[in-house]
Amino acid sequence: MSHIWDFRHGKMAKDESGYIMIMSLFVLVIASAIGVGLVVVGINEFNLSLRTKLMDQAYAIAEAGINRATVQMQLDETLCSSCGANNFYMVSGNTPQWPAGDINGKTESFGGGSYTVTLWQSERTSPTNERILATHKVIRSTGTVTQGGTTAERTIEARVVTGPINTEYDASFDYLIYNGYSEEGGNGTWPGNRYWTGTWTFDGYTPDQGRYPKGAIYTKGNINIPVSLAATANIYGNVVATNSVAFSNTVNVGNINIRKGNVVAGLNRDEVGSNSININVGFSVGGLRIYADGAAGKGHLVAYKDVTFNSFGSANFSNTLLLGVNQSGVLDGGIKAGQDVSISGSVGIGQSTLVGNIWSGRKTNVNSSIGSIRTASINAGQHTNGDGVVLTTTLGSIDTGAITSRGKVSANATAAYVNTGDIYAGNNVIGEGGGGTGVDWQILFAYSNVGNVRSTGAVYWNWIPLITWINHGSVTTPYTPKPTAPTVDVLSEAGLTKPVDLVEPNWSYFQAQAAQDDLVNGPNIKKCPNCRRAVEGDGDLPPNFPSNCPTCGASLAAVSPGPAHIIWDRAAAEPVGTGGDYGDANDGYIDIHWDDTLPYSSNETVYNGDTSKTIRIIKLNWQNLSQQFEGTIAGRGDVLLNASDTNWFINTSNKLNICAGRDIIRQANGVTLFERSDSHFHFWAKRNISLNDLTFSIVGGNTLYGSFTAGNKFTFTDMSFITNLTFKWSRWPLPAQAWTEPVRILNWKEI
Repeated sequence: MSHIWDFRHGKMAKDESGYIMIMSLFVLVIASAIGVGLVVVGINEFNLSLRTKLMDQAYAIAEAGINRATVQMQLDETLCSSCGANNFYMVSGNTPQWPAGDINGKTESFGGGSYTVTLWQSERTSPTNERILATHKVIRSTGTVTQGGTTAERTIEARVVTGPINTEYDASFDYLIYNGYSEEGGNGTWPGNRYWTGTWTFDGYTPDQGRYPKGAIYTKGNINIPVSLAATANIYGNVVATNSVAFSNTVNVGNINIRKGNVVAGLNRDEVGSNSININVGFSVGGLRIYADGAAGKGHLVAYKDVTFNSFGSANFSNTLLLGVNQSGVLDGGIKAGQDVSISGSVGIGQSTLVGNIWSGRKTNVNSSIGSIRTASINAGQHTNGDGVVLTTTLGSIDTGAITSRGKVSANATAAYVNTGDIYAGNNVIGEGGGGTGVDWQILFAYSNVGNVRSTGAVYWNWIPLITWINHGSVTTPYTPKPTAPTVDVLSEAGLTKPVDLVEPNWSYFQAQAAQDDLVNGPNIKKCPNCRRAVEGDGDLPPNFPSNCPTCGASLAAVSPGPAHIIWDRAAAEPVGTGGDYGDANDGYIDIHWDDTLPYSSNETVYNGDTSKTIRIIKLNWQNLSQQFEGTIAGRGDVLLNASDTNWFINTSNKLNICAGRDIIRQANGVTLFERSDSHFHFWAKRNISLNDLTFSIVGGNTLYGSFTAGNKFTFTDMSFITNLTFKWSRWPLPAQAWTEPVRILNWKEI
């Protein structure tokens, strides 16, 4: 310790400055230690945060690998329909089912890292013996990401249970016309025409690309096919409604001919609705004809509940109803109803109403006034009132084949005649008991021929000799067992295993196709006119291109870049001509001009992903393009057909595909949109397809191919003076990934 002289007090004093220095140094050391600690903690926290972020990122990448494997199952249906003996998970020496034979798995870049994924058949033998179930899989995915010298890796092992492979996932495309009626309450009418002459043909039966269609028309709900046509309509293939079908007309001078198909109503079965078929034909010189045409199992009217036919005021000189006739003229089709069948005719001065075989789950009623009705065999159940078959005629005639009925069979004829084949009848007693009445004939001033009779109940012949005649074969009563009631499988009659839902597009597929087109010959590409090199622009909007080809030196000044395939509506602030609509002043619309002046390839996809924007086809003229040219326009909003007569031309064998997230609507001033024979049209709309005032042909006949699939309804009207048009179904040949996937993931559980 040092001392210093204190002049103020005149004596020596202690010097304590060393203490202050020591204390200052001590505080500095403590503060430095705290600072270093905070830095260390911060670095550790940063590193921990980075590692956590990388681990989370690696986990997300691993999840992407899981999704990649599920997509592969959707693309390759065999992965879920079979399992190899050497593809079991965690079994020594086994290899993945996918990628096949690659133990290291499939590695792909994703999200700044990569995943390695393998798909295996489940190895578990309990509790459900998954080893033998092809729908039980295990996916192993490892996500890896590296940043700043730090690498994170996460592995997910998941057990996946897939739904059964559904090969009919796109069945709504297997009909020439599909109406979903999602917004109309299921009430629809058949497309109509404006004039009374010509022939319409809708072919939903002839195969295309090795696949048969499921029918001509499918409607979710009701369908009304008016037969008030002077023209003749030929419909090939099934006509199907989940609820009811109605044919009705007045003053008909043509025919509705349904060939090689069934008319089926009631696919929704126990749901609310009549699920019936109703036919009304009046003041007709034509009729409704349903031909089997040699196609097995066709030529039927089929309803989950009732089938009713009523012909009134018929003045035709051909058959008012010709049902179930094959090529040899034999009645081998007919009516199948889960409940009741009712057939009536009046004032018929032409030929008979001809009906094939009749199956009714409850009662069959045939009533003829003045007219003539002829049927093949009748097979009926029993109504709650005890009746099975009731034949009634006044001043008319009824001819039937053999009759089998669980309930009573009765006839009532006045100044008419009734002829039947053999009769096998039950009685008017509900249940299996005997007694009651089985056959009851009431004849006055009439004539009747009946075959042999077997009856559970009593048989009564009520007639007056000399003025009434009844001839019948042998009678056996009481006869057991009582006949059983027939049943109807409406799904089987429609060629289905379940009702058909609207197929939904995978919009990312169409976007990817359009993006690929942009890379090949899009707005950032000029094709050298000399060496055909693809010269890229600089990516600006609009892009800047070199003046000359870098390869051969040819001038590019007069060369136009390719059109955009992923298109958009220009924003209000963009200069005119820089947006996807090429200068349209109306925001909200994208105008497409498509002809041979644009360097499209032979198979092109144009895509707009904005649901609020509308695509307007201002010009679509392909007359100078190759016959194999195919173009697809996919827009998540509306698609409007605004091309006039002179700006619309589809060449022979050209294919136009339109996929709209809302409506497809014709709005052009002209009337001709379909004019070249053998062209193809595949239209899909989430809501409506509305094609009005079209001219398909002036006098000559055209054959067009395609399909019209509407989530709500499809309608069109024809302005042709003499229609001679054939629409044939053709398949839209897109891969499974373009639509709702055929494989459904039912369960996804991380191990």
